[in-house]
Amino acid sequence: MPTRDTFSELKSIRVIRHFAEALTQANSVEDVLWLVAKEGIAPMGLEDCVVYLVDPASSTLVQRAAHGPKNPQHREIFNPILIPMGKGIVGTVAATGKPELILDTRSDRRYILDDEMRLSELAVPITVDGRVVGVIDSEHPDPAFYEPLHLETIQTLATLASSKMGSCLKELRNLTEQLSGRTQEDGSLLIRPGSSSLAEMKSRFIGQLHHEIRTPLNGILGMSEVLLLEDHLEQAHKEMVEAIQQSGMTLLETMTSLLEYSEISTTGWQAKYGPINLHELLTTQLQKWKSDGTLQNSSLTLELDPRIPPDLWSDESGICQVLTLLLKKLVRSRPGAPLIVTTRIRTETLDECSIDYQIGFNEPGTRLIGAGQEGAERFDLSLAVAGRIIHALKGKISLPDPARGDQGIQFVLPMYRFVETSSDD
Repeated sequence: MPTRDTFSELKSIRVIRHFAEALTQANSVEDVLWLVAKEGIAPMGLEDCVVYLVDPASSTLVQRAAHGPKNPQHREIFNPILIPMGKGIVGTVAATGKPELILDTRSDRRYILDDEMRLSELAVPITVDGRVVGVIDSEHPDPAFYEPLHLETIQTLATLASSKMGSCLKELRNLTEQLSGRTQEDGSLLIRPGSSSLAEMKSRFIGQLHHEIRTPLNGILGMSEVLLLEDHLEQAHKEMVEAIQQSGMTLLETMTSLLEYSEISTTGWQAKYGPINLHELLTTQLQKWKSDGTLQNSSLTLELDPRIPPDLWSDESGICQVLTLLLKKLVRSRPGAPLIVTTRIRTETLDECSIDYQIGFNEPGTRLIGAGQEGAERFDLSLAVAGRIIHALKGKISLPDPARGDQGIQFVLPMYRFVETSSDD
């Protein structure tokens, strides 16, 4: 059972850093709520947490994510309850927008019994645009368990969560407005979907946005790199700078993927076919991935089918782009985990050789974060770009299925035999 002295300021910083990195994988409000429970509260060493979402229509708080006894498996909640706004400790926090730290619930008449009686409770609001949208609630069987550092840490988690939730909600509203062709604030009509100028305007806008963000972001990444070279930097401060650097790199990769996806969506992938020796290409590419930071701290093993002919015809740039995108996704999912790329001949004819590529983790039991969970099929920029390129090359991609024991991503590409014709023909 956790004790007071197990939670320190250094551990708080590490939890916040871990949670901030985990949030980059969230694409929906539901994702954010479960990350709060599993990647925020759980690493703090707390044994119980329920994350509530406000339902404005019924003026109640709904249990939407949990850690501990209330979460028996996956994204399930055991015997979920509803709490009216203003009722109980959670309802009061939702109504007032102020956190509550209860030292002994036996002396607080507002306490609402859920799955079992606990003597300490800490509830923190999540606000978006000044409005309470949820509450993070944690209980402990011991009285006076929670300390001010617990409160400060969870408030920071709530702030990070609210920012990500706000982004998710704003993106959803913007998309809905664009698809419905609603008017803008100045009364002019938005360009309707299907218009050729919409794709062009979107592509130009994203290109400009990428440029405007990349310039200051490079400054942030550069200064963080300089700070990490300082010998006198304390460990806690070093971890904070590393978190800033990692978040900046993730943002840069996201913007680059967004630009690539926009360009491919507008013009399609322009395949450039030519002679290719797959073994030589991947061996050379491995050295590039090691030197350009794609692998970060992960090792990569290549297992190449020796039966693959050296004289094939395909799009070298497309293959490298797909593999790079998928490797970066795996590295973000499990930093430091060893990786493996395997190639196998699936089918072979006189004119064509179908190659099966598998990119995954090179250790038992390690799988892609989000695979097999609710929302695992959600939109992902890296997969979207890779999928567009694979489709353009007449291939197919499949995502990992934990039921089959998958540990990575698989795609199949047809590669044609290269026959050099004589000049006399």
